[in-house]
Amino acid sequence: MNVRNGSVALLLLASGVFSTTHASAADVEHKTDYNISLSGFPIARASFHTELTDGRYTISGTLNSAGLADVISSTSGRTRVSGVVQEDKLRASEYSVSYKTGKKAGTSMSSSATAMSHPPP
Repeated sequence: MNVRNGSVALLLLASGVFSTTHASAADVEHKTDYNISLSGFPIARASFHTELTDGRYTISGTLNSAGLADVISSTSGRTRVSGVVQEDKLRASEYSVSYKTGKKAGTSMSSSATAMSHPPP
């Protein structure tokens, strides 16, 4: 998997983990762990932590290669996005993504995100 696509997939998965029906909902906290397999063989582990407090949200996540995929090319990544819930939508104000695959590493950060969207498959 292309590392950039993997980072985007990590963000999309994190945003899909979290949903709310009303911005005025009670405080919410979720921790979700995934074991990712291909044909029954483990290739990665991912973990996401989501918090909703007073109309603000924070989603942070990690992704690490596992099993045979880790032997072929060790990959790890972290992401964090935060912002406000407005009109039943998540409005990002800050995000960061960092990853390392083999000897390559990268970081992307923003403190002034204005919009993020992803079309349905």
